[in-house]
Amino acid sequence: MEISDDEQEHIRKSHPIIIELITRLLSQLLLFRERIHELENRVHELENRLNLNTTNSSIPPSRNPLHKRKIPNSRVSSGKNPGGQKGHQGATLLPVDNPDITIQHKPTKCSGCGAPVQTHLTEFLDERQELEIPPIPVKRIAHQIRSFHCPHCNTITNGQFPKHITQKVQYGLRLTAYVVYLSVYQLIPVERLTYILRDFHGCSMSPGTVINMIERVGANLEDFTEKIRELLITSPVVNTDETGMKVGKRKFWLHVASTNLLTLYGIFESRGHAGIEALGVLPQYFGIAVHDFWDSYFRYPCNHGYCNAHILRELKRVEEETKQNWAVRMRTHLIKAKKISEIFHNKDQLVPEILVKHLNEEYSNIILEGLYANPPPIPIKGQKGRRKQPHSRNLLERMQKHQNEILLFVINPLVPFDNNLAERDIRMPKLKMKISGLFRSENGAIAFSRIRSYISTMQKNDISIIDGLIQAANGEPWIPDYSDNTQYIPESFIQEPVFA
Repeated sequence: MEISDDEQEHIRKSHPIIIELITRLLSQLLLFRERIHELENRVHELENRLNLNTTNSSIPPSRNPLHKRKIPNSRVSSGKNPGGQKGHQGATLLPVDNPDITIQHKPTKCSGCGAPVQTHLTEFLDERQELEIPPIPVKRIAHQIRSFHCPHCNTITNGQFPKHITQKVQYGLRLTAYVVYLSVYQLIPVERLTYILRDFHGCSMSPGTVINMIERVGANLEDFTEKIRELLITSPVVNTDETGMKVGKRKFWLHVASTNLLTLYGIFESRGHAGIEALGVLPQYFGIAVHDFWDSYFRYPCNHGYCNAHILRELKRVEEETKQNWAVRMRTHLIKAKKISEIFHNKDQLVPEILVKHLNEEYSNIILEGLYANPPPIPIKGQKGRRKQPHSRNLLERMQKHQNEILLFVINPLVPFDNNLAERDIRMPKLKMKISGLFRSENGAIAFSRIRSYISTMQKNDISIIDGLIQAANGEPWIPDYSDNTQYIPESFIQEPVFA
């Protein structure tokens, strides 16, 4: 039964209160429906967060629940038993012909009658060898200067103390290097370090003295860090990353810029622009910076490469949350692109243009499939601002916008598939926080970052860490010299689109 326009008008005039009430109820109902929808999305988002782990996000393995600490991998079981296989050349300890120390164990009495052994023993029965560390006490070395009176010209010439001998009594260079090695490289807390010195070397040293040693060596590395900064600026590709650190009661950020041969750390109060500026690499850099797409990095005029390890984890998250096929296809596509690029780059060849075009087109098609499956949220009338989007939509838009940066590794052999180099460089300083909890002072944090830069760079260049620390303690640190560093920057680094 239809109601005519006249009848509707009659109802409105006869029952205005009822009509107004119904209108208000309908409005409230629409608001409640929208609120329920928002809360459902929020619950879904929180449930998804509970399912985040090492494999589908940037969460480190240490934060996984205890029952999920096992890190999955894609390796296929060989079917072999654990341990060395049959025919394997082992590393068994073997005796040497000329041991450093020989100790003869002679009987003191006859095992038959108990008579004391008085005759000289000549019969050799057997020999066993052991590898042992002898006691290593700290030795006190006296440095004396003497004078020489020349009998020919009567000139008196005085001897000179070594450069590092400046006090009446002081700690030596090797001991200083040893302390810095244990603290900054082996990450042993200061107080426990003093116990090692006391128990193993008979040296009583206060925690304050240890801290002063570390800060003094750190101060000697100012020129070294400046040199590393200069070399990084002229490097064709630089990996960057950052992580939180605690200094006293304040939160600081450890920034790193590194290559296969160089590492530069810096600890600053800012994670973003101010921290990057303080490190001093990207503001003057025009090569390719590889990172995890932290927004602050894009403020600088260099080219950019994205860490695809992060992309793979995010795609797995989308796959688990939405069961959408595009995420599976994209994961497979990126891994395929990596394998193809490795085949050619390992032969010092570029990927053929036809393959580059194919990989680019397939990437774009997968993105379009994903965008179709994840339309943008419908705007609500009267609501200001952009509506919150699901993670899958945000990821798709980011991957579409930064396609060049994500696939840069395909066409440029110098660009890595991921940012694992910087993440490995940052792992040990992060472990320092897990062990010690914090840096007591900003000066200590600065000294740590400089010494850690020095040690990491020496490791990458196969330089003895102890010898290098002795040089640093003496105020003459090892400094790398790559005078031809700039010649490796190819013309392709000019800021032009990678793909059409």
